[in-house]
Amino acid sequence: MNSQCPPRRRRMAFKPAVSLAIVCAAFATLGLLFTTPNAAPGGEPYTERTGVLPTSADLERWLGTAKEIERELQKGDPRFSLQMKKAHVYPRVLKGDEVIGRFRPEATSSSVRAEISSFNIARGLGCGELFQPAVAIELRGKGLATFRRMLETATFPEHKEEERRELLLAIENYPESLSGAYKPMPPAEAMKYRGAERPDDPPNGGLDTNDVIAKYLRHDSPQPGRELITLPHTGLRGSPAHLARQLSDIMLVDALAGQWDRFSGNNLHIVPTADGARLMAIDNGGADPTDDQGYLDKFCHWVTRFDEPVVEHLWALDAFLKKRGRFRGFTDEQALETALGFEDPKEWKSFKERVRLVAAHTRAIKGERFFEK
Repeated sequence: MNSQCPPRRRRMAFKPAVSLAIVCAAFATLGLLFTTPNAAPGGEPYTERTGVLPTSADLERWLGTAKEIERELQKGDPRFSLQMKKAHVYPRVLKGDEVIGRFRPEATSSSVRAEISSFNIARGLGCGELFQPAVAIELRGKGLATFRRMLETATFPEHKEEERRELLLAIENYPESLSGAYKPMPPAEAMKYRGAERPDDPPNGGLDTNDVIAKYLRHDSPQPGRELITLPHTGLRGSPAHLARQLSDIMLVDALAGQWDRFSGNNLHIVPTADGARLMAIDNGGADPTDDQGYLDKFCHWVTRFDEPVVEHLWALDAFLKKRGRFRGFTDEQALETALGFEDPKEWKSFKERVRLVAAHTRAIKGERFFEK
């Protein structure tokens, strides 16, 4: 993710990850099909199934594409290729001449786990359409050899050189595979929404509470109107009622994931739709539930008005993690942990504590804590 401050040091993942095919097979055994939300606005609506994160036919097709990419890059299928970006140490994925996605390896500035779990947490809470999908894949075989040659010969900005060296070391230590996340390209019409951010605020940016959307996130502010307004610096028009609810949802998911990089610059996007502009969280790699640099406290100050259906799912998740009832049909905590994309027991423990704290925060607000329906 972009950042105006030097990125926090992140432990590089040098061990090979479980392949996407193995993950999917394990999930099928558990009855937990690993799926992804709509790759672009306007796709099919989500469907609900017991013990499965919300899904749709669009999501299933996208996952199938990710599996195909993982398999064919390994074999060196000439239909698929990698193209290094100039300013980032990760490649685009091409099918023929068309750029169809991105492979994001673990790096000091971006966590693969954060990309995947942020998106899955949003799905679990019923707002997955606001987060760009991400799924674990591995580079192996000819695809990994190609990426290694690219890293060895490419020239990057000075602040990216350390990431380049760390990725080469990771490949040297584990030459069989390199774990990462596959993501679609951002929608062509997506624009960076700068109105809600204060990138110079310590420690890594803050929310502009006077923004035309963000000003409605407090329960003691008026309810936002539904009439379309023009959003500054974008030329797009959107409903404050819809956009404020979306921003509240994104920030609630961020609070659970441990996001510390949402407002450092260019990490909140907006896309036009037939019903008006919609917010979208495209870059989600700056999240650490064990150390969010104090952003949970900031969230509790910034956001005291919520999307009621999302909060109801949060409360159900909180109850489930306290061994009371089910969540989305899940009856086993470890199965949910896997479905959300967590692997580190410490991160899962921290995530559960964040669920407890955020749920308690939403319950403690008196007055108009929910947006009007």
